[in-house]
Amino acid sequence: MSAQFWRPLAYELVAVGLIALLFGRIGPFDTFSEMETGERHLYWLGVLLFGWGHVVLVRELLRRAALLQDRPVAGTITSALAAAAPTVFVVAWAETVVRAKGPFTPQDLATLYGNVAVVTLGLAAVVELTRRRRVGRASVAAAAEAEAQGDDADLRRFLDRLPRRLGREILTVEAEDHYLRVHTTLGSDLVLLSMSKAMEELARLDGMRVHRSWWVARDAVAGWERDGDRLLLALRDGRKVPVSRSYALVVRNAGWLPEAA
Repeated sequence: MSAQFWRPLAYELVAVGLIALLFGRIGPFDTFSEMETGERHLYWLGVLLFGWGHVVLVRELLRRAALLQDRPVAGTITSALAAAAPTVFVVAWAETVVRAKGPFTPQDLATLYGNVAVVTLGLAAVVELTRRRRVGRASVAAAAEAEAQGDDADLRRFLDRLPRRLGREILTVEAEDHYLRVHTTLGSDLVLLSMSKAMEELARLDGMRVHRSWWVARDAVAGWERDGDRLLLALRDGRKVPVSRSYALVVRNAGWLPEAA
């Protein structure tokens, strides 16, 4: 997988490790008085890693479902509360093994869920802030280059958000959580922008929205195929982009698809 995929995960793992060190030292939720130092650090590292993993998984599911992409606060809270559900059973197992607690009644699990939710909410906030900060750093000025190409103000504004290393040949734009992932011939990166706003800024380019979560440039399309009932555009970089039923007629009328598609 690409560096764009691994880099934010590495930052988040470092943050989780630092939080584990802090929790191992201060011992919240009575872990200070009931555990030895080394045991306490391992306990919190394991719990926080599981919680972080569940938060990242839920965020990915929300992204694929194209939910909450323009609502960062709601997305953070939703991912935290959902991630707390499986994590609470991991914590209950750890409490049984490490602190000889249990068996846990439904009321005990409800109380434990509240405590775990507080922790996963903090982890979800770390993930959100880490990715938002990285997206902010990724934006570089490219107005002069765009102007030399004759682009209008809206398109220059969009290109300003892209790192120079990606060039300016946009293949497709994909909604990812409440960001957009812009794919060019040289790679991809995240932009903090709504899809509706991106459609306004990309209006000058020869392309169109083919799905609630996808915009595609005409020159990027190499062909099409079907996957069961799903209609897919095959791009020249090997990517397969879904065409939703609500956009299929517009795409066909634009000449991107044959009548038989």
